[in-house]
Amino acid sequence: MELGEIMQKGVKVEGAMLNPATDVCQYTPEIGEEICVRLMGGETLKEISEDPRFPNRRTVARWLHRDAKFRENYISARQVAMEIMGEELIEIADDTSNDYMERERHDGSFETVVNHENINRSRLRVDARKWLMAKLAPSRFADAPKPDGSKENPLHTNAKVTAVDWDAIHAKVNKDQEPAPAEIPK
Repeated sequence: MELGEIMQKGVKVEGAMLNPATDVCQYTPEIGEEICVRLMGGETLKEISEDPRFPNRRTVARWLHRDAKFRENYISARQVAMEIMGEELIEIADDTSNDYMERERHDGSFETVVNHENINRSRLRVDARKWLMAKLAPSRFADAPKPDGSKENPLHTNAKVTAVDWDAIHAKVNKDQEPAPAEIPK
């Protein structure tokens, strides 16, 4: 039975009742659990939603908003998926197969050359996963912010400048100019 027929008849599919009027599956714990299991297995929500037995992403978003238990399970599934993705980063980076290829020269002999396309593709795969991990779980996977002097990322120093130090610094920097101020500027 095609998805269109299912939608028209409102029949039950793998634990979810499709409503033909709204194109929305009714949530069941079984289908919610299967979504979470598939997420933990490395599938994306887009891939799961393309399976005619499962709801579209908009419906899953509604379920997440309305059902606290599903939301809790979904968040846990995403955390497991991030850990698995972290392991994939190492596998991709360590995989050197196809980093070199044989190329035939004009004289018919062969030479081994670097396959830059494969190396760049691997780099892209790693970077895409790192980006996604940092966005979905920033407290665990995002780079620490670099101090830039802003209110959110202030510059820190352990140096203490005293009036005596200020006078010495001012004298070195401004030789033969006006005397140093009486107080340290704030």
